[in-house]
Order: sequence, then structure tokens, then C-alpha cells
Amino acid sequence: LKPTEELLRTEEWKAIGRFLKEYERLAAQYGIQPIIVFVPTKIEVYGSQYLAKSNKHFLEKITTQLQFENNSHEAFLQLVKDTKLRFVDLLPEFKKQARAGKLLYYPFDSHWNVEGRRIAAELIGNSLVE
Repeated sequence: LKPTEELLRTEEWKAIGRFLKEYERLAAQYGIQPIIVFVPTKIEVYGSQYLAKSNKHFLEKITTQLQFENNSHEAFLQLVKDTKLRFVDLLPEFKKQARAGKLLYYPFDSHWNVEGRRIAAELIGNSLVE
């Protein structure tokens, strides 16, 4: 739960940035064209859709969580922009589908259900023909 700029100053995020740069270098060296995919968490997709009548403890936690809802996403976007790697961002479409009432994850699990997998596959597949 840190602002984006603060995340990017941590050793963990600096290591992610170094990894992406090295990955980019190795991919170019070996003629590989990788695709980096941002896979959103369930809370990033559905967190803002809570109900005011939710459990008191949940409401306390979600309020704090939502202050930092997009920080990991924004930090990752900044790191990827520093590379020439192909990038697919699933978050905007997943949020759009969630607002339309679609369930993309299993209810008691953090894995995608059939609909989540279909949308992810479609977005990644479309990136290959661009």
C-alpha cells in the first residue's frame, strides 16, 4: 500500500525493471518476440464495486485498499514503457467487463473462469495480429 513513485523506488520494483531490460536484451539477442501481459488481481478488477451494506471490517479494509488500487498497475506500465517489449494490458478490458456484470474469476478463487480465460485469450490473440 504505497504510492506508485514510492513503489518504483523499492528494491523489488527496481529488480523488476532490471529484469525487463535484461529480458528485452536476451529476446533481441535470440530473435524472440515476447509478449508481456499485465494480469490483474481480482481486487483490481472488482474492488471498486463493493456495496455500502458490506461487512464493517471489509469496508474498512477496502477503503484503504482502493487508495492504492492502481499503483502496481501504474508502476508496471512505467517499467514496460522503458522497454520495446510488446505489452498486453488486461486490466482495462477486465474492469469494463466487470462493470457490465461479467464474472471473470471463480467466486472463491483467484483464478479466471472460462469467461476470464476467453477474454484474456482474445486480447492476447488480437495483439498478435496488430
